[in-house]
Amino acid sequence: MKAYSFADEDHILAMLLRQASDAVLRARQVELLDMRVSIIEAATLLAIDDLGERALPIRISEWILRRPNSTSALLQRMEKGGLVERAYDLERKNLVRMALTDHGREVLNEVAVRMSVHQLFGKLSDEERQCLKIALLHLRREALALLGQKAPPVPELP
Repeated sequence: MKAYSFADEDHILAMLLRQASDAVLRARQVELLDMRVSIIEAATLLAIDDLGERALPIRISEWILRRPNSTSALLQRMEKGGLVERAYDLERKNLVRMALTDHGREVLNEVAVRMSVHQLFGKLSDEERQCLKIALLHLRREALALLGQKAPPVPELP
């Protein structure tokens, strides 16, 4: 008798979650090709805009669920691309905040449209959306807890 099976319901759910996530991300990436922005760069622009004055690299890392060193490299690439800039705190010289450049703000306004996201999630009823949100929040919190991490807050809906 096998100790495991890929026909196990939990494995099927994990596979479906990964496949759905991959398909949504690919649809989004196709949408972003013309803007020459990656999904993670678009998410970072949204994070910086949402965090505002609190857009410290460590907070951005938490918001986009990336390690600080990966986020640092990402921010450096985005800075070279003219999307973001560093703003040093006048009182605490070692404190760096990230801010959108004018070009970064223009790109953010374009990537914020998210037509693929609206097309996909618009197919769900209000009840399905709420159930999905609750399930995903729970899975995210539990997965991050297994990794010894705390789940970042979810932006509030307007």
